Amino acid sequence: HSLVFLSTPASGPPGPRREMVLGGLLPLALPQAAHAGLALKNPLGWSGGFVEYTVADAFKVSMPDNYKVLEQQPMKTVWQGDRQGELNTMVAQAKVVEEDTLEKALGMDGKSLRDIGEQLSNKRPFGGSDFMGVEKLEGVDAYRFEFVNDKIHEYILYALVNKGSQKLLCTVI
Repeated sequence: HSLVFLSTPASGPPGPRREMVLGGLLPLALPQAAHAGLALKNPLGWSGGFVEYTVADAFKVSMPDNYKVLEQQPMKTVWQGDRQGELNTMVAQAKVVEEDTLEKALGMDGKSLRDIGEQLSNKRPFGGSDFMGVEKLEGVDAYRFEFVNDKIHEYILYALVNKGSQKLLCTVI
């Protein structure tokens, strides 16, 4: 799996190429400040191919080629892997927002990342989830939150991406 944010180039020269691992799951390569690629390791050993999808002309998501597209619109794509059921879907979506920071776009300006995660955990399916942690991605306005309850283990990525004069709140669940 991989995820690439496509944003309007930032002012000034491109930043240096950097790589890091977030929580052992998410290697991040930043070729320049305005273009970041997030590659997910393949924990199940998928040996097939991948298909790249663009969401809102703001970011790209690569999914295994055996994932079925359930819904594809300009601002949202929904996939299902080999397991059936609503809990086994992956969603990538974007919406235009007025806010200039990710915290404001999430409606939690002035709060710590821990407090934001705790509040988001209460909104998760089945009466909420335990908040397990959050990682801030360097070089982009993005966070990866982890939530767990008795039925589901979720990683949710939120990012604020510039698209021309618009700001898009991008979410991958």
